Amino acid sequence: MSTFQIIGAVVVLLSVLVALAFFLAPDKPEAPPTSAISYQEPPARVADTGENTESFGEVPRATSPTADTMEVKEASQDPAQADAAETEAAFELYGRVENAKDGAPLNRVLVRAVPQQGDVQDLSGEPPQRRGGRRGRGAEGAEGDGQSPGRLATRTDKNGEYSLPLSSPGVYRVEFTLSPYIAQTISTAAFSESLPRQEMNTKLSRGSTVSGRVTETGGTTPAPEVRVVVQDRRDLSTVTDENGEYVLAGLSEGEAAITLDLRNTPYTAGKTLPFKKVKIAGPESDIKGVDFQVEPAGIVWGYVQTPNKNPVKDADVLLCTSDSPLAQALNAVARQAPPISNRSDGEGYYELRGVPLNQQWRLYATAESHSPQMADAFLLTPALRSVRIDIFMFAGTNVYGVVESTRGGVIPEAEVMCIPAYTKLLSPLDSPQAFRNTRSDENGAFSITELPPGEYQVFAQKKGFKVATQGTPIYPDGYNDLTNLRIRLNPVDEGSFAVFGVVVDGAGQGVDGAEVRLEGFSAGTMDSMTRTESTAGGGKFRFDGVGHGSYSLAVRKDGYTETTVRRVRLNEETRVVLSQSALVRGVVLAKDTGSAPPIYEVAAYPLSADGGGRLDMMGMLGGGPRSTTFNNPDGSFELRLNAGEYRLEAKTADYAPARMEVALEAGQVMEGVTLTLNQDGGRIAGMVVAGDGGNVQGAEVILVEASSAAEAMMMAAAPAPDRTRQVGDDGA
Repeated sequence: MSTFQIIGAVVVLLSVLVALAFFLAPDKPEAPPTSAISYQEPPARVADTGENTESFGEVPRATSPTADTMEVKEASQDPAQADAAETEAAFELYGRVENAKDGAPLNRVLVRAVPQQGDVQDLSGEPPQRRGGRRGRGAEGAEGDGQSPGRLATRTDKNGEYSLPLSSPGVYRVEFTLSPYIAQTISTAAFSESLPRQEMNTKLSRGSTVSGRVTETGGTTPAPEVRVVVQDRRDLSTVTDENGEYVLAGLSEGEAAITLDLRNTPYTAGKTLPFKKVKIAGPESDIKGVDFQVEPAGIVWGYVQTPNKNPVKDADVLLCTSDSPLAQALNAVARQAPPISNRSDGEGYYELRGVPLNQQWRLYATAESHSPQMADAFLLTPALRSVRIDIFMFAGTNVYGVVESTRGGVIPEAEVMCIPAYTKLLSPLDSPQAFRNTRSDENGAFSITELPPGEYQVFAQKKGFKVATQGTPIYPDGYNDLTNLRIRLNPVDEGSFAVFGVVVDGAGQGVDGAEVRLEGFSAGTMDSMTRTESTAGGGKFRFDGVGHGSYSLAVRKDGYTETTVRRVRLNEETRVVLSQSALVRGVVLAKDTGSAPPIYEVAAYPLSADGGGRLDMMGMLGGGPRSTTFNNPDGSFELRLNAGEYRLEAKTADYAPARMEVALEAGQVMEGVTLTLNQDGGRIAGMVVAGDGGNVQGAEVILVEASSAAEAMMMAAAPAPDRTRQVGDDGA
């Protein structure tokens, strides 16, 4: 067989083997799914009662005024002891309780007296705490203080009358309670030998009611199970029924702020905030038609599991989009609202309510025991408002390394941080990304756990070492661990520079005794520092042992204007010139009283040098205005200023500002300045309206004074951000 025949046979054999390997090789398994999506309603579960109270403050769960749970019972006593207790009751509180609506007497109203200095029982509806000490017949005891308080609680009879014996002198806080009436609390005058008996009559009201309906925007579809809340009232709230209707009872006269608590509901506020103010004119008014509209939203629910269907507990599930992490963070700041999130329970179950419709969303899940995971994109619509998304969590890559110094040796207790590459922070979020923090141990070793696949960078930082602007890159695949990662830090040579110079006055003479403050931070370690020295030997100062970085000097001395050097050169002389300042002394008085207000502010605004009386905006940016708050009984004030022209302005609450223009020379002491505050000031009134014809009650209106007509035109022409939201009915 020739050589060519042998080569041909080998080629044919190899071709056959390759073909057999291709056809007989096992198929590569598909990547496991990250999530499973199906549109279905959530299961019937106990509602999550955890509430974020940032929006409206603490919101109660009670839906109406609580029933009276206080009972006054006859104490089983020996008759002789009871008679002795009655004898000790040297004081008496008596009176009558009536219905505020028709004046009819109220029977069995609980009347309870609490010593003003004692422990006050609230009216939250909780059963009262039993108190120690002796007790009279039908009395609750009081805190044992060596005195028998006698009968501290009783009930009115069928004529609405009561009599409450008291044994101790002093002021009492008297509570009148009868469900479903609004409780009242009134303080007595001080009981004493000269005032042993007091009469206290009162009237109780059932309160007013406010009712209405909550519907979805653009129609009459009811919004059930929405909590309606009276702001600043812990005991007044209710929930809409299946028709979206609600009734709030037990409201007092005055103005009530009604709002909706949409947390943990399939609704959002939309453009019109769910907030209305209702005026209650009478004691038992019935106000109807306080309606609200809400935007329909969706529910996302499901389970966080491992691929083997084992639940993952305490996983944080966050609603997000596919935008870059930076864009999503900026959007959350602009909306001033955190993203919708929740945590899985022991079964791995989670639920997100209030998810906006007609927008593409994704879910981001994190757990300490697993790598972060992202669910596939999904969309909720008015027809499909509920979706089940099961999220499958996997283990990730673990990274093991050590932090070292470039001069040798390990670095213990170093802060180690792992973040995505900078380009990933600006790229669409199409895969999960992790952020990890840890600390190196005494051997400089560290570990970073459960990283998903991607491109990351690892930083290490410790005082005395330079801070890197870019970390050590790593590329985990999500399956295999990375070992022997070494993060090397460069030590910073601190103390190799000096800041020195001289402080002189306007004539060039050195100024001794001036305080020089050096502030800044080291470019290597990013550590801030502040050091202070005093000038001596002809105004000289010096700071040794300064690290490379950016620093400023502030110099001050009585009789001179404080001067700041923004940029200080290292190892070069810095010459600071202090200008002799002027002093302004005067008083601030109110015209209507002739005396000083309790607290007042005096400011000095620099004026432009052209003599037109306009504010010098550049001068204000350069260090003014100088403003100080005073509370001197005689209304005196004192300001130290540079030479120049100023507008002095005094301000306090409930008065129009008082103004005066002054011209100051270096070293001048101006005394006898009087700034008189007047209640009669100019008024500006109007109405705020939205461009689409809606009303914007509650919009913030800011009045800004311009330094010139040109500046006023610039301010008026500047485009304002569109932050209008309709929040009321009248728009005034």
